[in-house]
Amino acid sequence: MLSNEEFKKKLKTIKCILLDLDGTLYQEDRLFDFTLEFLSGLDKYNIQKIYLTNNSSRGRADYFKKLHSMGIVLIEDEIYSSGDATLDYLRRCTDYRRIFLLGTPSLEAAFTDAGFTLTPDAQCVVMGYDKTLSYEKLNQAYQLIKSGVPLIVTHPDTLCPIKNGGFDIDLGALMQPLIYATGVEPIVIGKPHAPIVDGLLKKLSAENKAQFDVQSLAIMGDRLYTDIRTGKDNNFLSILVLTGEATRADAERSDVIPDFILNRNVDLLTYLRVP
Repeated sequence: MLSNEEFKKKLKTIKCILLDLDGTLYQEDRLFDFTLEFLSGLDKYNIQKIYLTNNSSRGRADYFKKLHSMGIVLIEDEIYSSGDATLDYLRRCTDYRRIFLLGTPSLEAAFTDAGFTLTPDAQCVVMGYDKTLSYEKLNQAYQLIKSGVPLIVTHPDTLCPIKNGGFDIDLGALMQPLIYATGVEPIVIGKPHAPIVDGLLKKLSAENKAQFDVQSLAIMGDRLYTDIRTGKDNNFLSILVLTGEATRADAERSDVIPDFILNRNVDLLTYLRVP
């Protein structure tokens, strides 16, 4: 991990910070008391914000509505999900336009709005965090994959946090029957994998009208194996906050070591201030 002085020096090069949501800015439906101060501080220091989530069960409009209802001032384009990254990947790296999608109605709407055709006669199978998953959908996906159609999944999270510190099973668990039955490993898009970072860099480069340097990025989150690994595997600054899943003890015994640990998101402002 970086020393305090090394961390302060590195922060001077940061132009954009990727912010995980649940466990980092809020817990379920409760905004942390200090989050608005933190976000206002980032604005003061001219650090761009991207609200980054692996949860593909909701669309950008859903997240905008939730964050706005909590008092966060933002625009929809500041939100980037694994669903958005999957759409960007399909457009950028493939010619697949006919998709068999295992996803919620919200994810289905995002795909059709983006011009993709949802059909059993598909060029690829895309699996999101599908809370409407059925045996019929799973078996249709199996048949397509066994026939040679590739499998793309939006993110690898095994568990999704819910109220009172509990968890529901997430896509990382839901995709295992398809992997086991077909023997096919999927292309994984979301944190910590490279496709979501590639999509973000393209987005930031377009917005800034210049090539965006990965060294100008930082990520802040509460999960070691997604948030922190995203920074470590893609060579940019990773900041663990202790308001969600991971504890300091978890970080000390993990092979995924954050560059820096903060108790709360707002504590970052201390290191941004000029002495």
